[in-house]
This record gives sequence, C-alpha cells and structure tokens, in this order.
Amino acid sequence: MTGNIADGSNGNEAVDMYTRYKEDIKMMKNLGFKAYRFSISWPRILPGGKICLGVNQEGIDFYNDLIDTLIAYEIKPFATLFHWDLPFPLEQEYQGFLSDKIVDDFRDFAELCFWKFGDRVKYWTTLNEPWTYTVFGYVDRCFPPGKRQHTSSGSDSASATDPVLDTTRALLSTLPWASAQEILGEVSERAFRETKRNFIVHKGASSNFITQIYDTIGGSDQSTSKSAQSGSSGQSKLDPAKEAYIVAKNLLLAHAAAVESYKKKFQKHQKGKIGITLVTHWFEPFDSKYENKRAAERALDFMLGWFLEPVLCGEYPESMMQYASKNIAKFSKKESELLKSNKIDFLGLNYYTANYAKHDPNPRHDEGYYKDQKIEFLGIQ
Repeated sequence: MTGNIADGSNGNEAVDMYTRYKEDIKMMKNLGFKAYRFSISWPRILPGGKICLGVNQEGIDFYNDLIDTLIAYEIKPFATLFHWDLPFPLEQEYQGFLSDKIVDDFRDFAELCFWKFGDRVKYWTTLNEPWTYTVFGYVDRCFPPGKRQHTSSGSDSASATDPVLDTTRALLSTLPWASAQEILGEVSERAFRETKRNFIVHKGASSNFITQIYDTIGGSDQSTSKSAQSGSSGQSKLDPAKEAYIVAKNLLLAHAAAVESYKKKFQKHQKGKIGITLVTHWFEPFDSKYENKRAAERALDFMLGWFLEPVLCGEYPESMMQYASKNIAKFSKKESELLKSNKIDFLGLNYYTANYAKHDPNPRHDEGYYKDQKIEFLGIQ
C-alpha cells in the first residue's frame, strides 16, 4: 500500500514463480520436498470475479501444468483457494467480503477449481489466515482494502466504486513480471482513475504479458455497488466498528459454502480432503491476577476462536458474544447449521509469536475489534 513501506519498495517483481515454477519444483525435489502448498489466484482464474464474466483459460493452463509438474516430481499438491487476492471488480461492485454476495461468488470459484484440478489435488484449503485478512485489512488497515472511504454527502464524488487503495499500485501489485514504470508507459494512471479498468494477464502476447484492458463491471457498476452500502441519500450505512465482524462472518460462510459443495458434489469421486488454515499467537497472563488470566483466554478467543469455533460448532466463542455483543455479526440459525454441518477434514495452524495479555477496562482504541477485547497486549513484563 502506498506510503506504508519505508523505502517505497513493492511486490511488483518478486520471486517470479509464474515463469520459473518448473525450475523451482525441480529444486524442491532436490531438497526432498514431499508436499507443496500453493494458492490458486482467484483473479487469475476469474479476472472479473464471476464465472459469468469469463474464465481465463491461460490461468487454468498455468495451474494444470504446475500441478502436473509437482506430481511428476512426486510432490503432493496442497491448494489454497483464498490467500487474500480478492478480484478487484468484486470490491468495486459490492465491497468484497463486506457483502454476503461474496459467498455465492466464492462458491462458484471453488467449484470451478474442484472441477478443473480436483482429479489431481487431494488436499484443499478454503482460506488462509482469515484473521489476518480481516484485522489487517479492516482494523489495522495496513493490508488491502486498507483505509475505507466514508462519505458524509450524497454526491457521486466518492462513490463506492472508487478504489480504496491507490489505484495504480493496487492493480499493479498483482503483476509481478512487469514493473510499474513499464506498464505506466502504456497506460497512464489517469486512465486507470477515469475508466476504473483493470489489466487481464495474457501470457506470451508481449514482453510484459499484458495486452488488454477490461471494464471491471461494465455500465452498471456504480449503481450496483452503491446499493450494497448506501441508502437513498447515497450516504454510507456501514459502521466502521462492525466492518471487521461482517467480513469475518462472510469469510466463514464462504468457507462453509465451499466445503458443502466439495462434500456434496466432488469428494466421493475425487477422494480428497478439505480444510482451513488459521493463525494464532499464544497469550500468557501478564501476572497471576484472575482478571489477567481471563484476559489471556479472551485474547485467544478473539484471534483463534473467532474462526475455529464457528468452523467446528457453528457459533462464536462465548467471550466474544459477551464483550463484542454490540458489534459482532451474529449467525442466523440457517448459517450456523451450514457451518457446523460441513465439517473440515483437517486444520492447518500457523503460529508465529506470543504476547502477554493484561485486562484493560478502558482501551485506547476506536470503537470496534480492539476496544471490544478490553485487553492490553505487551511484549515484556
């Protein structure tokens, strides 16, 4: 995100696996890898975010060859369906995971992947670290979509279709094989902003693999996306304190929808497994006081339990229902049943560090996720 990296660097050019995957996989084999976990990029497969807007066959071909190459080297493919790369058109149309419309679109994307790759991929992860996507994107706002624009008037000057990040940086960040300077030599930043258009990747057509621009939503994008978040005045109705909880709920429902589809339509014949990968820190009480012991338990609930308990039981942790009762996005009975009736076959867990937790009755935070916890987090005693 613009301005968030001290030296101004970005991910436009990274390890370039898109063009070097064969040599990468050969090195994996030499290192003794038995399995490899990778993500399938939703916008690479469905540039418009929806099947009705077209499937990018070159994206399908890339993953087919990646999977076949892994298997040829006796490396089991573990595929993740969502590792935070939301198709930009869905952010424009209905604000991505802030809308429950995302659930059906994610289900469609997942089913397409099961159809195309499930004969060889036997381990599926629906979401990677949904906590990170939710908190970094909608609370800390250091990950996309970052700072959200809330309008105080009914004018069209800041509509819901306006990019929530710097437009050019956000779009170019998905293109690791071409530099921003090279691309902007062909299409100006002003053109991005005025047309609200995005790039389709087309391998082999030019040195940058970029040949065309497409209308993200077409002529109906502004009216559609405004209706997702606005009343008749055009003013935003979203409460910033509730955004993270809404996103988390829709992530969980999208997960459940994908699991349901896999188990009902594919698992019997493909004989694979499906699960989710979560993340947590460990939390130690700051001292032996009862209130701080409870704070440590509550911190784990607000990080790991927020996603794990709904996946297993269809409900949020009791502490979240108590402390975040004003803001949390509750499940309906039908939604709760969808979650708990579609059990995961495995759980992935990423763990990085630990913190001390101390009860704080008056946290110095804005209304929402951090303030709801009533916890002060410390690195040292």
